[in-house]
Amino acid sequence: MIDFAGLRDNLKLRARADAAWRKVVPRPQQVHISITDRCNLSCEHCDIWMKPVPGEVPIERWKEVVDECREWLGPFTLKIVGGEPLLKEGVVELIAHAKERGCRVGLSTNAIPLSNPDRAQEMVDTGLDEIHISLESFTPDHHDQIRKRAGAHARTVKAIGELTRRRTHLQVSLATVVCQQNLDELLKMVDFVRDHGLYTVNYQPLYANFGRPFDPRWYETSPYFPRDVDKLDAVLDRLVEIRTAEWLVGNTVNQLQMMKVYFRNPNADDQVVCKAGDDDIAFDPYGNLKMCFWLDPVGNIRDEQPKAAYWSEEARERRREVRSCTRNCNLLNCNFDRERFGEALWTRLGIGAARG
Repeated sequence: MIDFAGLRDNLKLRARADAAWRKVVPRPQQVHISITDRCNLSCEHCDIWMKPVPGEVPIERWKEVVDECREWLGPFTLKIVGGEPLLKEGVVELIAHAKERGCRVGLSTNAIPLSNPDRAQEMVDTGLDEIHISLESFTPDHHDQIRKRAGAHARTVKAIGELTRRRTHLQVSLATVVCQQNLDELLKMVDFVRDHGLYTVNYQPLYANFGRPFDPRWYETSPYFPRDVDKLDAVLDRLVEIRTAEWLVGNTVNQLQMMKVYFRNPNADDQVVCKAGDDDIAFDPYGNLKMCFWLDPVGNIRDEQPKAAYWSEEARERRREVRSCTRNCNLLNCNFDRERFGEALWTRLGIGAARG
């Protein structure tokens, strides 16, 4: 039985904390760079791979953007995403450059290119801090069906092995989209993390396909949207228990609890405050600075530095749009990064991972 009243009270407290946070830290702490829309897979729950690719910003300009952000923000976290970022020529140079500038760097990937031992070693040598590898299922046919490429599962699993054999500091984590097809395997992901010495598994709620116009009723016809919510509730309850006891599930307790509400009605008001435009900023492959994936850009790094675009009148308007937005995509993992850090700190201080 979900305690909706308790969740609402908890979220109101968090909303007030978020408002206070914005007054104290008015600058972004994370920078997301999507360096390419190209991908080596054709996932059914993602349309980014269908987008055109001409006009992508070259790696040399992205290096300059890292330098400009470093001068503006001081040390910051850089998240490199795609498409499949490993298809971008020069991505290894970009990661190494960001590390030289004192950034913490993470990479989100399907890792297929890293099944090549030489490329895996090259990636480890950059000093990359964390890598999040997409794995939807332990059943090869299920994973490959979702990814629309035969052999994708085998190459991703091989890449995980290549990285774990070579790593020193690198945190290797799984990234799994919660969908109807993998409900029976979500808990097995935790066992895989534990057995293979990985860092965490991060579960991402299934959302409307990125790369197409937003449809508030998308889930009604999606073959991947979970229908067995009672089974999913039981899985989420178990993940909360694991999250409280061990650092193997990357999601916060609050996020896992709110997934119960979300999967019953994706359009329900969950009162989770969206931090788009406050905690982080994002660039698309063509240099557009965006406060949110769904909203219009506020500037372009071909014409101005990130700092100027971030404080522009266009950016102020987007923040107003974010605050009045009714789209329910605020359970995305990027919206919980700061909260995840807090729970990690509480755990290491011996206070406990679950703080409501």
